[in-house]
This record gives sequence, C-alpha cells and structure tokens, in this order.
Amino acid sequence: MQMRSLSIRHKMILGLLGITGILTLIYSAQALYGMGRLIDLHREAMAHNLAAATEARMASMLRSTELALSPIINDDRVLDAFADRDRQRLQTLTVPIWKDLHAKGIAQFQFHTAPATSFLRLHQLDKFGDDLSSFRLTVVEANQKGKTVAGLEEGRGGFGFRVVIPLKRDGKAIGSVELAQNFEKAFLSDLKADLGGEYFLYRFTDVDGASWNKGDALLASTAEEDAHPPESLASTEWQNRPYSTAMRGDTLIATIPVKDYSGRAVGLIVAHIDLHNFEAEKRLLFIFFLGTGLIGVAASVFAASRLVRLVFVPLAECIRVAGRISEGDLTEGLDEKRNDEIGAIYRSLNTMRIRLTELLSELSLTARKTSHAARELQIGTEEVTTSAQQVSKTMEQMAGESADLSEHARRSRLAAGDLEKTGKAVQETARKTGEQSAAVRQSSREAALAARESDERLEKISNQLARSAESVQALGRSLEQVREFAGTIQNISDEINLLSLNASIEAARAGEAGRGFAVVAQHVSRLADESGKAVSDIHRTIESVLKDSKTTSANILAGNKEMNESASALHGVLSTMESIDGMIGKVDDFVQSIAASADRQSKEAAEVLRAMDQVAGLVESSASATEEVAASMEEITGLMNSLKAASSDLSGMAQSIQKDTERFKLA
Repeated sequence: MQMRSLSIRHKMILGLLGITGILTLIYSAQALYGMGRLIDLHREAMAHNLAAATEARMASMLRSTELALSPIINDDRVLDAFADRDRQRLQTLTVPIWKDLHAKGIAQFQFHTAPATSFLRLHQLDKFGDDLSSFRLTVVEANQKGKTVAGLEEGRGGFGFRVVIPLKRDGKAIGSVELAQNFEKAFLSDLKADLGGEYFLYRFTDVDGASWNKGDALLASTAEEDAHPPESLASTEWQNRPYSTAMRGDTLIATIPVKDYSGRAVGLIVAHIDLHNFEAEKRLLFIFFLGTGLIGVAASVFAASRLVRLVFVPLAECIRVAGRISEGDLTEGLDEKRNDEIGAIYRSLNTMRIRLTELLSELSLTARKTSHAARELQIGTEEVTTSAQQVSKTMEQMAGESADLSEHARRSRLAAGDLEKTGKAVQETARKTGEQSAAVRQSSREAALAARESDERLEKISNQLARSAESVQALGRSLEQVREFAGTIQNISDEINLLSLNASIEAARAGEAGRGFAVVAQHVSRLADESGKAVSDIHRTIESVLKDSKTTSANILAGNKEMNESASALHGVLSTMESIDGMIGKVDDFVQSIAASADRQSKEAAEVLRAMDQVAGLVESSASATEEVAASMEEITGLMNSLKAASSDLSGMAQSIQKDTERFKLA
C-alpha cells in the first residue's frame, strides 16, 4: 500500500509510531553512549587520581624525610664533630637520632665528605670510607652545587627516596648528610591499602642502575604474578607520557612512569583495578534503558490511538461543513462550546462562514453599484469625447488666427524697417544742411570783415556788397530747400506716429505677449511728436531767416548806392551781418537737433524691429502650442473611446459577478 493512498489518520499513527521508535532508539543509544562515556571518564579519572596519588605520596615521603633532617643540620654539636672529622663523637651524637628515625621508617642515615665518600653510616657503623661517586649522583650533585637534592635514586639495595643536604660550618662546606626511605614493596603496599587493587613496580631494561640484582625487571609487587605485564619496558616510550590506561576484561590496567630526582623516567608502576562491579552496572543499565524504550513505544501507540480519535472525529465534522460551504450552502454552522483547539477550529470555520456570507452580500451590492457606475461612466465618457472634439476645433481656429497675427507682425516689421531707413535719410539731410549752414556762416563773417576795411577800398567793398547780395539770395534759396527738407521731416514724423499707433493696436491684440512691443510703440510715438515740434520751430526760424535775408539784400543794394553818402550805412551792414551770423548759428543748432532726433528715431526703429521679431517668435510658439493641444485633444478622444469600451466591459463583469453571488444560499 502506497503512502499517498493512506488517510491522514493512518499516516499520523504511522508517523507517531515511527517518531516514537526513532526517539526511543536515539534515547537508548545516547544513554548507552553516555553511560559508556561516563565509565570511560571514570576509568580515566581513576588512572589520573592514581598517578596524582602516587606523585603526592612520593612528594610527601620526600618532605617528611627532609623535615627529619632539620634538627640534625641545625645542631652545632653535630656540625662541629663532622667538621672536625671526629667520627666517634659524631656517632655518639647521632645514634639516638638514628634509632628514632629508623623506628619511623627511615632505612639509611649517613654523612659524606666531598665529593661522595662515605664518612659515617649510622645503619652500617663498620662500613665507611668507600667512594660512592660512581652511582650516588645525588651526593655528588649536592656537594658540587651546594644545594639540597631530593628524589628517587637507585642504590646498591635498589630504589629509595633520598634527601641529601650539604652542610656548612662558619660558611665553609664540610660535606653532606643523607636520609633515605625504602621505595619498592612498602610503597606499593601503602598504595594498595589506600586505593585498592594490585600494584607492580618495573624498572626499564635499557637504563643502567646500581642495583646488585639486575636479572628481573620486576622489582616489587603486591601480588605473586602479573597477569598483564607491560608490553614494552623501554624508557624512550615513557619520557613524556604521564600515564596510560587499558581494559583487560573487567580489569583496568593503569601504567604510571616513575621518575628519579632529575625528572628522568626510570621505571613503571602498573596498577590492576577490578571494575567488575562497573561492568555489571553497565549491563543492568542497558537492560533498564531497553525496557524503558519498549514501554515508551507501547505508551506512544496507546496515546497515538487516543489522540487520533480525539482529533479526527471533530475534523471529520469540519470536513463535512466545509463541503457544504463549497457547494454554496452557508446556512449550517458548528458547535462552538468546546474550549480546546478543535473548538478554536470550529469558531474559525463559523467566523469564515459568517464573513463569507457578509462578503458575498457586499459583493452582490458592489456588483450592482459597479454596473450602475459603469453606465454613468459611459455617458460621461461620451460627453468628454464631445468636449474634446469641440476643443480640437477651437484649437484649429486659434491656429488660423495665429497665422493672421503672424502676417500682421511681418507687415509691422516691414514698416519699422522703413522707419529706420527714413531716420537714416533724415540724418543725412541734416548733415548736409549743417554743412551748408556752416558755409553760409563763413561767408557772412567774411562779408563783415570786408565791411570793416578802410574807406580806401570802398570801391572794392561795393563790388563785394554786390556779391554779398547774390550770396544772400543764394542763402534764401538754400533756406527754401531747408524748409522743404523740414516739410519732409514733418511727413516722416506723421508716418512714425501712424506706425506707432498701428503697433500699439497690434500689441493690444497680442495681449500679454505684446506688452513689451506696446511700450516700444509708445516711445516711438513720443519721439515722433518731439520731432514734429522741432520741425515747426525750424519752419518758424527759416521764415524769420528768409525775411531777414530779403531785408539784408535790400540794405546791401541801398548801401551800395548810398555808400558815398553815409559811412554809417557800412556800420548798419556790419550789424546786420552779425545778426545773420547769429541766426545761422541757431539754424545750425536746429539742424543738429534734427540729426540727433533722427538718430534716436533710427535706434528706436531698430528696437521696434527686435520687438516685432519677438512678437513673431511668440506667434509661432503659440501656433505650435495650439497644434500640440489639438493633437492632445485627438489623443484624449481616442482614450475616451477606449475608456468607453472598458466601462462597457466593466458593466458586463459586474452583472456576471452578481449572477455568481446569487448561486450561494445565505443564512
């Protein structure tokens, strides 16, 4: 049977059983592993404690031995006897001390002279004077370095704990004193008494020693036979190892290296610790964990069946009601009296049913409103489309008017150009008039100079007066020409006035864009008025000058006739000529004023040209913007048509939604 065809109930039962079984196996495996690890740690701790206890016991024995020497090295009598090499007196003083120390476990008590010669052995009184330097390196080192040497050392009788202290008298080295305790079987027996188990002391076979018995590597033991002797007794393997452990059945084998006074490993202590009780407890724990796991599996099966029943019966009711809802029946609910998770599911399902009912009601109402709004949107779209078409037509009309306005601006520009040319012509005429006025003025001055000549040249003066009369007549003709020029200037001023009026009208039609042009037109009009006034003044002046020139001509003729009659006539002519000179100066000033006005007129006409260019640019920009607006209105018309189609589709969808909601049966 495939998993897909199983119901959720069966899948849950199988899943719970699988999870429970896996958890039980994991729990049992972890427990067994932890138990095994705990036993291993216990074994390791036992070996570590054994090594620490061994080192501590060795250190304690050395400290106690060193303390036992304290009263000896501080006794001046002993030091004096040893310094005097008085063996008998030294023996007498130290034998009582030796007896007390021997009773406490001290095996050897002796004095040495440097470097390592026996002076007195309290444990062998008849043996002294022998050289120990070949194998008693502790004695040699203490005497050479002058410091205490303590530790394990092999002697003739085997290994022992030795403390060698150098002695001084009055600051001078006199030798050394030594105490030693047995190490081998007694030490192992103490370990067995304190820690239990069996202990074996081995020496390394590759280390030279001073022991008399070198045949057997086993030096001492607490048992008759070592069932698990070390595989190797080579010192090179143990110089840097603190200890090692191994299991042989239910027995823990702990191997601890033994180091001498210099820190060199010289042997091994092998401990056999019986762990039978630990292994039995391990088997009992395994049986306990296995039984606990099986009971857990059985309890899980029972709990899973009850859990499935409690969960899936209400779940089936939820499925039934959900099926009714899926068919469109929203009238049936669930009992919400339960306060557990199933009750929460019931309440959630009922809340979903109620909210779905409300949602469908609101959806139906919204669909009706949407359909109505879509129809109104269609009507509004049609109105917007009509308005856009009207705006497009208006923009086309504005484009036509912009073209007319552009034509008017072009004509105004041509007129302003003519005005500029006219101003330049007036400037040229004024320049020529000024030149002629200067010539007339020069002639008048020359005539006055001739009149002042002496009476001896009266005849010449008469001839000159005749020529002066002709000059005055020529002046009259020139003034007539100036009057004609002034009339021309007056006409130009009138035309400028008319052009400025037309420019003001065009600027008013241009609106805001033509405001700057209107200001220029007003300024041109004001200049034209000033030019007209100046021309009127010139007319009056010319009339006066013409009148004076006629009078002057008559006076010259009369003076020519009466020159011989009266000298006073000559003075009158001079006075008249001076008046003519002043009048000609005024005419020259008027001509210069006309030239300045014409120059301003020319400049202002240029400004009018620039303003008309700006107006033309604005008109072209307005025409371009009008065309863009017309194009935008066409796009808006297209969008409104699309919006009209979309609103029609929206109305259809709203009606479809309304029909779908009517299929549900609401409470």
